[in-house]
Amino acid sequence: MNGITVYTIHNDLGLSARKAWFMAGNIIYCLGAGIQTTPDLDKEVLTTLNQCYFDSSTAVVLAKDGRTYKLEQPIDTVFTAQSMPDYIMHGAVAYFPLLNKPLLNKISGANNGEGQNLAADAGNTTMELKVDQRTSDWRGVNSSKYPAVSGKLFELSLNHGRHPQNATYCYAILPGITKGFNVGKFMAYHAPTVVANTDSIQAVYFRGLNREDNMHQIIFYKPGVSYHYNDLQIKADKPCLVMLRKVRPQKFKYKMEDKQRNVAYKLSVSDPSGLQKSVNIQISMDNESGLRLHHTYHMYLPDKPFSGKTVAKIIEF
Repeated sequence: MNGITVYTIHNDLGLSARKAWFMAGNIIYCLGAGIQTTPDLDKEVLTTLNQCYFDSSTAVVLAKDGRTYKLEQPIDTVFTAQSMPDYIMHGAVAYFPLLNKPLLNKISGANNGEGQNLAADAGNTTMELKVDQRTSDWRGVNSSKYPAVSGKLFELSLNHGRHPQNATYCYAILPGITKGFNVGKFMAYHAPTVVANTDSIQAVYFRGLNREDNMHQIIFYKPGVSYHYNDLQIKADKPCLVMLRKVRPQKFKYKMEDKQRNVAYKLSVSDPSGLQKSVNIQISMDNESGLRLHHTYHMYLPDKPFSGKTVAKIIEF
C-alpha cells in the first residue's frame, strides 16, 4: 500500500508542528518539522513513536554498528545523537531513528534560499526508551467509573526539550517482522531518501525493487516551493499532496527524427483540507535522450462529499 498522511498543528495549546507519514509497501517514514511552542508553554515537547503493552513473547532488541543486543528489564534509557542505535525492535516492529542522517538533496522556494542544503538537524532532540510496570486510573480523563489499571508498558519517544524552535524529527517504522527476517539488510537496500523536511515541504523518495516501483511522495505546504531530485523538478501553485510513480507504459511513441521513447508516470494529487477546486502541477525532467522537458498539469479536485479524495492521471515524458 502506498500513501501519504499529513497532520498540521497550529498553535494548539501553544504547540505548532508539521507531521507527515509516507508509506510505500511495508515501510513507513515519519517526518516532523516546524515544531515550536509559545513562550508561555514551559513544558517538554515529546513525539511518541509508540506506547503499548509490553509483548512478553519478545525481547527488546537494540542494533548498533551491525550488532544486536537484547536489553534487560526494566529499561529507562536516553539516547543522544551520538549514542543513537541503528534500530530498536519490539513486538515484530522495528523503529529506525534517523535524527542525524543528512538530507541528500536540495529544495528551493518559499523560506529557503535557492539551492540551500537542508539537513535533518534534530538539534538537542533525544530518544527515550522505557519498559516498566505502571498503574493508573480513569480519573485523569474525568471518569471515576472504572478501577485502576496496571500493566507493563513499552514506550519509545523523542524529546524535543522545552521551547523548541523549528525542531525536526525523522524516523522509520518497519512492521510485521517475521522470524529470520534480516532487518538491517532490508533497510540497507530499500531505505528511502528523505529529500526535504521543513515547514514548507516534506518529501521522500522510495526506491522500489524494480524501476517501475520508484516513487516520489511530496507534501507542499506553501505555493512556490520546488521539489528537486536529480533531474526531476516538481512545483505546485497551491498546498497539496503529490505522488509521482513510474509505471509500465501502455504504448511507446516514437519521433521520426530520433525514435525517442516516452516514459509513463502516474501522477496522484489530493488536497486533504478540501478547500481547493484545482491545482497546477509543473513537472520538469530529462527524457531518455537527455532532452529537458517541461509540462504543466491542471488537476481538478472533487467537490463535497468527495472533497479531499485523490485524483490521478497517467502522464508521459
